[in-house]
Amino acid sequence: MTPARACQNRALALLAPPPRFTVATWADANREIARGSSAEPGKYRSDRLPYQREPMEALTDPTVSEVILEWARQLGKTTIIENLVGYGIDADPSNIFVKYPTRQKAADFSQKKLTPMIRETPCLRRKIAPHRSRDSGNTIFSKLFPGGSISMVGANSASALRQLSCRIVIQDEIDSDKPNSEGDPVPQADETAANFHDAIFLKASTPTQEPEDDGRGGFTGSRIQILFNDSDQRQWHVACPRCSQWQILKWAQVRWTWRQPDGTELSAPEKACYVCEGCQAELSDFDRVRMVMQGKWVARQPGMLRRGYHLSGLYRVMGKKKAYRSYLHEFVVKFLKAKKEGSIDVWQNTFLAECSSHRWTRLETDPLVARRESYGPDLPKSVLVLTASVDVQGDRLECLVKGWGLGFESWGIRHDILLGDPHKKEVWQKLHEWIAQEFTHPVLEKLHLPICLIDSGGQSNDAGFADPVYRFVRPRQPYEIGPGVYATKGASRPDSALVSNRRPKKGICLKLIGTSVAKTTLHARLRLTEPGPRFCHYPIGHGFDEEYFAQLGAEAPKIVRKRGYNFTEWHKIRSRNEALDMEVLQLAAVEILNPDLKAIAAKVREKDPKAIAPDKPVPSDPRPAKPRKAFRLVTPKFRRKWTS
Repeated sequence: MTPARACQNRALALLAPPPRFTVATWADANREIARGSSAEPGKYRSDRLPYQREPMEALTDPTVSEVILEWARQLGKTTIIENLVGYGIDADPSNIFVKYPTRQKAADFSQKKLTPMIRETPCLRRKIAPHRSRDSGNTIFSKLFPGGSISMVGANSASALRQLSCRIVIQDEIDSDKPNSEGDPVPQADETAANFHDAIFLKASTPTQEPEDDGRGGFTGSRIQILFNDSDQRQWHVACPRCSQWQILKWAQVRWTWRQPDGTELSAPEKACYVCEGCQAELSDFDRVRMVMQGKWVARQPGMLRRGYHLSGLYRVMGKKKAYRSYLHEFVVKFLKAKKEGSIDVWQNTFLAECSSHRWTRLETDPLVARRESYGPDLPKSVLVLTASVDVQGDRLECLVKGWGLGFESWGIRHDILLGDPHKKEVWQKLHEWIAQEFTHPVLEKLHLPICLIDSGGQSNDAGFADPVYRFVRPRQPYEIGPGVYATKGASRPDSALVSNRRPKKGICLKLIGTSVAKTTLHARLRLTEPGPRFCHYPIGHGFDEEYFAQLGAEAPKIVRKRGYNFTEWHKIRSRNEALDMEVLQLAAVEILNPDLKAIAAKVREKDPKAIAPDKPVPSDPRPAKPRKAFRLVTPKFRRKWTS
């Protein structure tokens, strides 16, 4: 080739269009994983987790309408999202839309995932100016680059979803989305790409509730499961190294118990193995990892436009913990822990990536009646602080006292009924004396009621008992740090935090109670069977009869669809539910009081070292309360934990 011809070829090469990449090939060629954002920083390799390659290639496949990822946690969903964003910046510049359930989640993705990826990947760093540069177009929620931009929003902002127009639409954790002022945010986000013929849609989430027919031609329940059911339903198949049979990994095939010659069963999670469905061979965790690395995607419904991928935590091959002998050992230990703590639904959603269908069952109260204990009238030694709650009825006040110990283990102390018309002073004088009573503690001697919550609104107070409640509460509110009496009302939104404040009106600090999260938490604790953290004790007598426990199970949750989204509503299945309302207020009372239980326990141990058992790990509630802001009725200088 002559020098002139070679020069001509080089000049023509400069005018050639950029090469066509898939997301996977771009990531293998350019992606750098930042230190601190992953357990294995450095050059990205798709063969490290081979099940990631096909979903990334499907994103740019012209025959695929959208990609659905129903994956368990810590399997690489976020990595695929990051690679698609990088592809949309460098290989095929486009406007990119990234939606998370809340604005804070979007900010976390931007700061902890996207920014480190841009900083460590040279081809991206050259196209997006540093955040500190003047007029860089680089903010937490928006980043500009030649040929497009990235916008990161929360699903709760309808205006942010309406004003954007993007070709690449990414929606993560869609099962956690809450409806905004204009309805369901998922189709709103899809509409941002309505004008693009080559739009790319990616939806990812762990599932929640099993979808059910709502009777109106639609479904309620897990959104990601509904989308996956309408896809080609691909699953990662692996081949047994002994019989070569292709199969998917199932939890039922994990074995950690063996029957002994004497008929007893030996449980050994550290020796857990996987049993092949074909030859019944007991495969080691090393065999499982090798099978996963050599697997392939197989569609159950081929030919569908929507491409769906399901992957459970049994396919995890990264991040082995040093405290466990193998991955299977870790899986079994966490399963047994979730089963013991009553959080098996959460484990099923986040590890198996399967919908839970038994979370919303009716509470069985017969076991609660049968396990009542003999203690009282003196308090048990493990009780460290007391709380009180009052439910107002048309002819009486229902009053409850509970004691709390380490790990928020609780003891029912007494349930009293104060007869009288709430519109008259006599019954409120009885309540004043009831709140002022003292309780005998074996170690701390005398305990008082530091906090009392009184229901001032709701179904039980339709007759209009708010005014007498406010008159009683107003002079007894805590104007300084410490105990007091509060008026409460159920929050209007089903996703409200356990406790929030309404600004004082006419001198009343009204506490808003998230009844949905409180009832879900309470039912989960009542289902615990072994004493310890979160466990609920009840005595024989002292007002805790069979009717009291029947009232605890007086309501059951039901999934309903409103404004295009699924909500959990609690419905009465019997007329009287005062016990449930009082127990809900008890959860809110200890949340407001925020006692330093460890400091109080230390005082008890100083006087009686054997009074309280050693601390135990505290299980997590299925729906933990949202962080609350401290409320100041006047202007106290600071707020600290209350101690006895």
